[in-house]
Amino acid sequence: AVAALVADRIVDEPEQDIALPYYRLGLIEPTQDDTDGTQGAIVQIGLEAHSRGGNRIEALRMCGLAAAAIHRQPDLVTAPGFTVTEVEVQTWAADRQADGKTYLGVLALAIHLDT
Repeated sequence: AVAALVADRIVDEPEQDIALPYYRLGLIEPTQDDTDGTQGAIVQIGLEAHSRGGNRIEALRMCGLAAAAIHRQPDLVTAPGFTVTEVEVQTWAADRQADGKTYLGVLALAIHLDT
């Protein structure tokens, strides 16, 4: 469902003329996680859903589609040198942007990595 909606428009830095809707990687915040004696990390990631629907419903729908696709699916995420042990979608929200025409949904993800 995600691919049908955005095709290959999942980007880190969007081109100026990128077509809506699309997903963008937002804040990426790694922290060490070595409580069980092995080195690892928990990486908090904000996944942004950019849309131009008539209201925030499309942005929320995009968040829901992404959440359904990746929540508890660690095999879908790769991190060279690490084993991805868990992918958790923690929450999401959407709001209208300052231009009054576009909407931004943001998913909060936690990705657990072990060495």
